Amino acid sequence: MSVNTKAVTTRLTEEEHSMVRVMAEASHRSINDVIKLGIRGLWVRHEAAVAEGRERARRAQALIEELKTRLGDDLLDGAEQVGFSDDGPIAVQVGAVAYVLTDSGAIVAQRETKGRAEMSVVPEDGALAWMAAAPAAPGMN
Repeated sequence: MSVNTKAVTTRLTEEEHSMVRVMAEASHRSINDVIKLGIRGLWVRHEAAVAEGRERARRAQALIEELKTRLGDDLLDGAEQVGFSDDGPIAVQVGAVAYVLTDSGAIVAQRETKGRAEMSVVPEDGALAWMAAAPAAPGMN
């Protein structure tokens, strides 16, 4: 089994080289091993972030499908914006309404009407009952 050992050259600043040298001495590893370990560690974090992003997109799509079941297939008709949050609870923004999947599994709709925050639980039958709510989270109105 052959291993590709083609050398790739990159330049480190003096500060970066000093940091690598200190880590190599402290860990009793070669400078190359420290750099390889750093790259592998960053790669693992990158792969985890990509997987998390895919999982959030999948859960957001499942939320959209559940909303279509509850509110009708025409939910997205005329929507200028459909997106999902990158962090925090799974939320889907459809036009002016944000639909948030809570930790308990309930779906809550949030909107702002005439400067007033409103919310409604989205029941199985889709009959929204809007009520005054605390101000919406930034970026969700």
